[in-house]
Amino acid sequence: MNAEQVTPDFQHTGFNSPVTEFAIMLVARKGKEHSSLGSGVIVGAAVALTARHVIEAFSKQHDGKSLEELQGEGHFSLQAIHFLKDGSEGQSWDVRQIYCHSDPQFTDIVFLRLEPYRIGSAHHKWSSVRLQLLPPSVGSIVAGFGYHSTETLVEGDRVQLSTNPYTTSGIVQEIHDLRRDRAMYTFPCFRTNARFDPAMSGGPVFSAAGHLCGIISGNVAPDPDDPNGEHVSYVAT
Repeated sequence: MNAEQVTPDFQHTGFNSPVTEFAIMLVARKGKEHSSLGSGVIVGAAVALTARHVIEAFSKQHDGKSLEELQGEGHFSLQAIHFLKDGSEGQSWDVRQIYCHSDPQFTDIVFLRLEPYRIGSAHHKWSSVRLQLLPPSVGSIVAGFGYHSTETLVEGDRVQLSTNPYTTSGIVQEIHDLRRDRAMYTFPCFRTNARFDPAMSGGPVFSAAGHLCGIISGNVAPDPDDPNGEHVSYVAT
């Protein structure tokens, strides 16, 4: 079956998917207020990637400021939640540093440095994905992953998380080597008809060969009155 015959797909994945070995859910906390606005992907020992706009959303929600205004002094904590063993085991990592370009229009990708939340996690054996630094070709198939519709429930000192891991697939339709425009997608990216929902932002996008080729960056849903409408989604490369 060639790419032209593939219909974009969006389905609940479950925690038994191999991608959960690399994907993370991001949760911010300030006092007793918690939020989960995005996903990410582990790319090396204690190093992960996510979308810059996800970190910006955490910053504005909990501190009311942009990353530039904070100047490195945020007042909320950020954790990466890693689901293992078919979801029966979870690892929590403290995000200790966020590395981002000084120009927010340069890229939507940021690096996260992780540290164990518990002492027992210090000897965790890290797995990492293979990276594809060039964008996939137009007409090729890509698949994305993210933790969709995550909710937090705080009961005293205990916090319960519920989330839905989803996998999405589609076709690469256009590549922007430098940028799509000078207002919204001002960085290298490509367009696909895969569906990306809220909280999937920052999650990994894989090429047909299974290599990490980008980070989920944005989506415009089709007109509900158009039966042939497609999602217009963008992946930061």
